[in-house]
Amino acid sequence: MQVGEAESLYCAGVALPAKRNYAEAVETFKAALQDRADFPEARHAMGLSLAAQGALDEAIREYRVALSVQPEFAAIHNNLGVALREKGKVDDAIEAYRSAIRLQPGNAAPHHNLALALEAKDDVDGAVEEYRETLRLQPDHATAHNNLGLVLQRKGQLDAAIGEYRAALRLQAGPAAALYSLNLSAVLLAKGELDGAIGSGRTAIRLQPQNADAHCNLGLALKAKGEFDGALAAFRYDVAQLLDRVGDLDGAIGEYRAMLASRRTHAST
Repeated sequence: MQVGEAESLYCAGVALPAKRNYAEAVETFKAALQDRADFPEARHAMGLSLAAQGALDEAIREYRVALSVQPEFAAIHNNLGVALREKGKVDDAIEAYRSAIRLQPGNAAPHHNLALALEAKDDVDGAVEEYRETLRLQPDHATAHNNLGLVLQRKGQLDAAIGEYRAALRLQAGPAAALYSLNLSAVLLAKGELDGAIGSGRTAIRLQPQNADAHCNLGLALKAKGEFDGALAAFRYDVAQLLDRVGDLDGAIGEYRAMLASRRTHAST
């Protein structure tokens, strides 16, 4: 190999994951590392491609080797934490995220990942603190607004949760916003704000028609409001999905048809 070929291979490799060519990327990074073993960027990138293929143990090993060469590489600590959390090693993940934050406190990503890990450990107050820090650093982080809303809802702070879900919806449109609309519908239902719950439930269904939870929430809100035909139609969708999953296709088709008939009847009255 010529001098500088490791860097050339690395540059070629980093373009491959965008095309989902993870296996080829791994082989390219391996070739780069054969020429230059102390190349933490290449080892980190190889770890990312391994993780993308589900090879978490191998990814963790590569991240750790990269950190032995360059321990102040904040992004590697963060991605090590992600892989460790996926392996269920939440305490180790928290340690990795805290290392990333120590090295790069202004980066929102490890704060958000730390919040998720703390939430998994039922450290609700710690999670709230880290979600808020994420949003201080990156106010347009829609997922952090949504996740903060979920934690605040767990704490019984429903009005604050509603504010976070609405903030997420202002930032995120399209199918990805279905989850935020669903969460907003659920908390509005819990507060007894039925019209808002119904509107948000219908928005979630419009964005993600096959979301069974959205149909269920809508059914509960409509039932609470006394709109029983609409509630029945919403619940029938869930029943149809369950029948479909257990292989009762005739039953599922019957429920879907009954749901559509119920909606037509309800719309005409």
